[in-house]
Amino acid sequence: MARQQKTSATIADEIEKSYRRHKRQLEKSMKQTQEGSASRLNHVAALAALDRKYREERSARGLDPVNLGTAVKTRYVFTAYTESTTINDTAADRHAREELDKEFGVESERRQAAPIVEPKKRGKRKQ
Repeated sequence: MARQQKTSATIADEIEKSYRRHKRQLEKSMKQTQEGSASRLNHVAALAALDRKYREERSARGLDPVNLGTAVKTRYVFTAYTESTTINDTAADRHAREELDKEFGVESERRQAAPIVEPKKRGKRKQ
C-alpha cells in the first residue's frame, strides 16, 4: 500500500499537536515544583527551548517565514475625524475670506453644501 503524501496542513497539525502535548506535560510537572527552585528554573528554560524549537521547525518546513520582517510591509493608516457642526458665518468672516481669495488669486465662489438626497424606497413592484 502506498503512503499518502503529507500536505502542509497535516505537517502543521502534527507539529502543533506535538508542541501542545510537550508543553502541557512541562506545565503539569512545573506545578509540582517550588517557586525559585532550580527545578522550577529548569522547567522555565525547557519551556523557552520548546517554544524556540517550535518556531524553528515551522520556519524550516516552510510554514512560517524565517525572517518575519522581510515578509511583512509596514503600513500606516491615518484617519481624520471632523466635527460636522454649522459655522457661525459673520460678515467679518466673509470679508476676511474675500480678501484672502483676492490676495491669493482664488476667484471661485464659496461652494454650497450639496443637497441631501433621500434614497429611493424599494418595495414590491406592481404587476
